[in-house]
Amino acid sequence: MISGEGLTIEGNGQTPIIFSGQLSGAGGITTRVPITLSGDNTLTGPIIGTTSVSGAPYAIIRVTNPAALGPAGSAPVEIRGDRLELYGGITVTGKAISLGTFFGYNQGLVSSGGANAWTGRIDIFSNSYLKTASSTDSLTITGPIDGHNQPYLDVYGAGDILISGSISNLTQALDKHDTGTLTLAGNNTYSASTYITKGTVVLRGGNAIGDNSAVLLEVYSPDTATLRLEADETIGHMRGQRSTIDLGEHTLRINQLYDGQTYSGTFVGSGKIVKAGPAAIQFYTPNSHTGGTVIEAGTLQIREDACLGAASAPTVLIEGTLQWTGPASGALDSKRTIKLSSSGMTSNNFDANGKTFSVPGPITGPGALTKVGQGTLVLSNSQNNYAGGTRIVSGAIQFDQSEAIAGSGPNIFIAVNGQAAAGYPIDQFFLQRIDPTSSGVVALSTASSNDLDFGSAQLVNVY
Repeated sequence: MISGEGLTIEGNGQTPIIFSGQLSGAGGITTRVPITLSGDNTLTGPIIGTTSVSGAPYAIIRVTNPAALGPAGSAPVEIRGDRLELYGGITVTGKAISLGTFFGYNQGLVSSGGANAWTGRIDIFSNSYLKTASSTDSLTITGPIDGHNQPYLDVYGAGDILISGSISNLTQALDKHDTGTLTLAGNNTYSASTYITKGTVVLRGGNAIGDNSAVLLEVYSPDTATLRLEADETIGHMRGQRSTIDLGEHTLRINQLYDGQTYSGTFVGSGKIVKAGPAAIQFYTPNSHTGGTVIEAGTLQIREDACLGAASAPTVLIEGTLQWTGPASGALDSKRTIKLSSSGMTSNNFDANGKTFSVPGPITGPGALTKVGQGTLVLSNSQNNYAGGTRIVSGAIQFDQSEAIAGSGPNIFIAVNGQAAAGYPIDQFFLQRIDPTSSGVVALSTASSNDLDFGSAQLVNVY
């Protein structure tokens, strides 16, 4: 029986001391050396592993019996500088664990010898970790994890780790290392970034990552990583490389909050990407997702058509900007349809970024088309039928045939810094499509011998 101030275990040995009999009483255990607990213990005091002196033995506590830590609801386990190791395929029920309550920066919960589980609360009071010892081990955590505003929680190992409890109050990063799979299935509210350097992270349930929490797939050769959706998910800003984002049949909404971010990995699956948030993100490499791309807000930068996924998938502009960052002259696939959903005249923006950007496929929808930024947007499809008119705020739009001008009547507005051009011999019909309140330029991109009467088109401020 352990009573009073409890039992303190000290020494210099590295070989674990094994406690196979029953430990009982109101006292606890404090150990500064490795121990193994394997009995049906009923003690109710705290079990503490601590490394208090530099160079002292690691205070590893190995548990091989689900009852070895005492009854459910009894005092928590405290790991101050090393680890609690669950061994042999056990499930510990109703116990809490505190990581880093006193000393150290490298304390954690480890699974070895099979599929182990922890159902109680986990409190983090300094940088801590979760780990599987090998690829045949797994760890399931169903209790809540409270970061107590600590910066980091690291995940290591080649085995699978499932966290279905909520993760909260983690401020800097949930870091995924090694080749194993981490599944986040709880209603998580942590503000820290989810930082993936290797292996797989699965997002399950729809609230696996906070809506403003970043996902950073910082993967370096020769490693690779995968982010896989098992439900629709909203994340904060993202960037990364050497990785795959498997959408499955789900929607990933990227709430981009910071400019200057690039993703050069690959989106796959039948799902959809929604670009939200006020900032810009660049998709640098080809993608193959088939559910389409929606630009809801901010700017999506692309270097080639395939950055938008399969050409058969629709691209929808709502309140955002599609910006070309590819070569000096580039084009979308002629099979790609662009839908303009917003009727606002400052929405559905195309930015050629000082280059020539051609959209040969049909542009449809109830919205208006707005040209912003320098450079020339070239429209050539005779099936263009977007209903909201055309607004050239800056740069130029070149219509390669009269049928490429959507709608009817004088619905092309040219602002003072804008230019409307025809890639065919300009005629009076073209002039009559210009809004008389325009104040920009009509350009002759192709020589024309047609008689042109600006006055009859009432274009007194257009040159």
